[in-house]
Amino acid sequence: MSYSVVVFSLLAALTGPAARPNIDRPEILTRRFALVSAVSVLSLVPALRPVHAGTLPGVSPSKLLTIGEYLNDIRSARAGVLGLTPLLETGQQGYERARVELRKPPSNGIRKAATKILLQLEGTELYEVKIAQYDKIKTSLAALDDGCRPSSGTQPAAMVGEAEKLAALLQEFGEGFPVKDAMP
Repeated sequence: MSYSVVVFSLLAALTGPAARPNIDRPEILTRRFALVSAVSVLSLVPALRPVHAGTLPGVSPSKLLTIGEYLNDIRSARAGVLGLTPLLETGQQGYERARVELRKPPSNGIRKAATKILLQLEGTELYEVKIAQYDKIKTSLAALDDGCRPSSGTQPAAMVGEAEKLAALLQEFGEGFPVKDAMP
């Protein structure tokens, strides 16, 4: 059944004979019919559109919206961590700048965003999985920061690997949520 047939049938059932087009001259529509048709079509469109927002058991839509906002922060922090790679490749002279950049936005928002997401997930099945992932993120973040200390003697390849590992952990943390386009 076509969309126009559905709309016309609903109009005929709901509006009565005064709003229907002139049957003797079908090419002429009354203004009232055109107005009622437009309003009816507009009111039906949202109902016929598929819903793209997902659900997560135990998480309200408002909490899901909050999670989506903090996932954007995680994505930005991930990009910031990947942006440290050129500094880490230079060795000791870039390590101090990398430590400073870790403490600036967007990289400094990792812990806050992750804990806010975990707060929204308390009492759900996903909470235990995400808390374990967050513990790995904290460990990797500490290893990256400690490896950039002047006294560490860590090789640039190891530091670049740690930054990539942290970025992968952030990517993993952001997966599994029914939030559209949260992570690239």
